[in-house]
Amino acid sequence: MKITVVIPFIGQRDITTQCLESLVKNSTTNPHYLLIDNGSYTFNDKDLEAIGIKNYTYVENKKNTGVLPTFKQALSYVKEGVLCFMHNDALIHEKGWDKRVSDAFDQDSQLGLVGLLGARAVMPDGGRMGVMSHMLGAVWGKTEVQPAAVHHGELMTGIAPASVLDGVGMFFRRDTLVELDEKTDAFWDIRAPHHFYDRVLTLKCIDADWRVAVIGIQFDHWSGATANQSEKYHEFGAKWCDKMSLPLIDGNADLTIYKFAEQQFFDEWQQRLPLTVEGDYQYRWGRP
Repeated sequence: MKITVVIPFIGQRDITTQCLESLVKNSTTNPHYLLIDNGSYTFNDKDLEAIGIKNYTYVENKKNTGVLPTFKQALSYVKEGVLCFMHNDALIHEKGWDKRVSDAFDQDSQLGLVGLLGARAVMPDGGRMGVMSHMLGAVWGKTEVQPAAVHHGELMTGIAPASVLDGVGMFFRRDTLVELDEKTDAFWDIRAPHHFYDRVLTLKCIDADWRVAVIGIQFDHWSGATANQSEKYHEFGAKWCDKMSLPLIDGNADLTIYKFAEQQFFDEWQQRLPLTVEGDYQYRWGRP
């Protein structure tokens, strides 16, 4: 199945370059790259050629749209296969990761969404239980990512059913993403542009009878690099909060967006959770 890697970013040239280099180095199927530049004009053709990317579409949004809208935006550029949405602060370490993802979708027609990190259960407060990943815990820059065994649950190498995924890597069958766009309110206009979108998209998939899984691909993630380090992100966040008439909490736009997204999530899902999954994708909503 054709693989398209989708990476939204705003500035952060060094981090994004390292992410792209890791993907090029470890891909074996020559995936297409959809690079969504959210108003920062970070790369040109020569930059991408130096990284080793030749098969790509570079989208220059005039302004930052936030993370969630880029999932829908990608559908207008990708017409088949699997859309692999990656955070720009992730590193892939496993050779042939793309072939593993393609094979997983080819072998299970009901598999709608696969991720790098997820959990077997999501609780009414949005918390995760039974977390799984193959995060290695390498050092990137000056930030040490904690080993998976410490903060990211079970260190796994195969593929396992999940109830919720983390946004660091969410790989959608295109048909699944189209269904979320056309038949659900997953991309509701007033949804928060960042935070909790990964939980919402996962639960919408499962609610539409698609299977969700974690795949144990070796990777690392500089968690929070965009939200914590990017001035452009904070500028965008402040404008979005002003548009929504949300007073900033302690002057922090990202925290304000997080709390708004959290409340949206509670309003929509709290009465139906927890959601748990057992072997062979047996999902169970609510308490026994």
